[in-house]
Amino acid sequence: MIKDVINKYLGLISFFTTKIIIMINMKIILEKFYLPLTILFNFYLFLITYIQYSSHRGTDFDIYGNYLNYFIFGIQGSLEEQTVGYFSLVSKISTFSIDTIKISVDYKELIYNHGIQITNYLLFVVGLVGIYKLLMYLDIDKFHSLTIINLLSVFPPLLGLRMILKPEIMAFAFLPWLIYLIVLYNKTYQKKYLFLLLPIIGLLISLKSSISLMVGFIILIFFGKTVLRKEILLLGAGSLAILSLLVFESYQVTNILIWDHKTPAGYNFKAPLSFLYNLNTEIWTNPFRDSQATSMWGILFLDTFGDYWERYWFHADGYLVENNHNKKLLINISSIISVAFYSISIFYLIKDKDKFLKKIGILGYVGLFVMIVNSHNLVPFLTKNFNPVKGDPMKTHYFSFLLAFTFIYIYLKIFQDKKNIYSIIFLMFMTIFSIQLLKPIGINQIKSEQSLINKVHLLSPCTLGDPAGRVISYSHSWCNEESIIKAICEGDYDKSLTPVDKGGYFVFPPDESYRSINLIKDENVITVNNYFECLNYAEGGFLPQPAGEYFFNVEKKSPYIFNFIFLLSCLAAVSLINNSVKNEP
Repeated sequence: MIKDVINKYLGLISFFTTKIIIMINMKIILEKFYLPLTILFNFYLFLITYIQYSSHRGTDFDIYGNYLNYFIFGIQGSLEEQTVGYFSLVSKISTFSIDTIKISVDYKELIYNHGIQITNYLLFVVGLVGIYKLLMYLDIDKFHSLTIINLLSVFPPLLGLRMILKPEIMAFAFLPWLIYLIVLYNKTYQKKYLFLLLPIIGLLISLKSSISLMVGFIILIFFGKTVLRKEILLLGAGSLAILSLLVFESYQVTNILIWDHKTPAGYNFKAPLSFLYNLNTEIWTNPFRDSQATSMWGILFLDTFGDYWERYWFHADGYLVENNHNKKLLINISSIISVAFYSISIFYLIKDKDKFLKKIGILGYVGLFVMIVNSHNLVPFLTKNFNPVKGDPMKTHYFSFLLAFTFIYIYLKIFQDKKNIYSIIFLMFMTIFSIQLLKPIGINQIKSEQSLINKVHLLSPCTLGDPAGRVISYSHSWCNEESIIKAICEGDYDKSLTPVDKGGYFVFPPDESYRSINLIKDENVITVNNYFECLNYAEGGFLPQPAGEYFFNVEKKSPYIFNFIFLLSCLAAVSLINNSVKNEP
């Protein structure tokens, strides 16, 4: 009897000791490894979309790709009303791998993809850091803050936004810093925060008209009554001055002002009032593109956690892996999550007494309101912009950077005061769901497709010794001038047909085994029939003729004002990283 009691107590002691050890280890893991795991997790997600999505085939690339052609290659084309800053930034990143076109013009599309996804991901990281700082200000502990960062990394609207050529990703990058600076000013009334705000506001309101309107509402919401203070009014005047400079600079390139929207064919309509409350029965049985053309909520339910417009993982021409075999199931699940997202957020927003968190939660609906203004043409002097056949432009990517804040709000209301295990379960659920959408491929498939190998090659830095080259074999190398020249001239050739010196000039005997190549420099075109002759001209700056149009064009105008304002915005964010102001009563 006594022995059984002793064994029982020993068992309980063993159980609780094990539990304590696990909890201690979990605490150590969270404190020491959660941040590096978060970084690795984010990079893994980036690799999936980078390798499997072709951004040059993404939505509206045929329109906005002309910006890249101009800034990368100096090729003129029809441009839109959006200012040039974001596109010039993508182009700058793209030019880091421009030498690949000297080898083959087939690399052009990969350069686009490389520039878009690298730029978008870097801007995404800037936004994540800003959100983390804002959460720290709100006294959200490290575990919940990093969990939110991971959740945002698998939040479908942001996953999609990182994949396409759209300036909304820059709004995601700097909006958290704008909000953070406003709350710091409201807390301390220190004017230095207004100076830091100035370039950020000017940058954001210059991106496109819909973003300008959203940012304007956000500024009013977070400043509140202080918006009428003299220094805030001066901030507004300064921001408008920066906007004017950026619009003027952009006009020098596009010849179009930011508010001069060209209405595409089929979009010269206003959405009917019924568009706001209709809900088509096909949302469950036939949840595919254009099925919800008469229903705003139908589109939102299918697009927020899905891909109703087939721009991302359901893009037949843009995404590597087809999702057709379980597409309807994934859409049905995404619509359930979306319904929960909007229902829960509205429930908490109605009953919430925390004014600041309520401002965070309402931001997604600010974006939705601007979309309603646009589709219903509630500002009559602006152009109509609604297609009744599609229900376009009710697309979540236009306000995805605001939906992210509503997502944060929902998480904080549900999980902040719960045990960490519930947050981990939710993160695991969202990760599994998003991975099912993305369907990552394996290393063997990457090795088997040359286009994927080339994508990885572009991602492998030459300055670090091309680390991917140790795992994957490439068809060409471009890490130095010698490698590029050899790649330009590669082919079968007779090694004995070396150049002959005749009177101080080299003569290259024709080589019947070598393919003829047309080379160009400026307007000079020559045909070479000898491998060594090709090397000679390539060393002198000649390129394969097809590549000529990408290197010998007129000088393009660089957006120096944008570059300066962008740099100031980045410096403003960096200056806040070590800021220690707390949200204390």
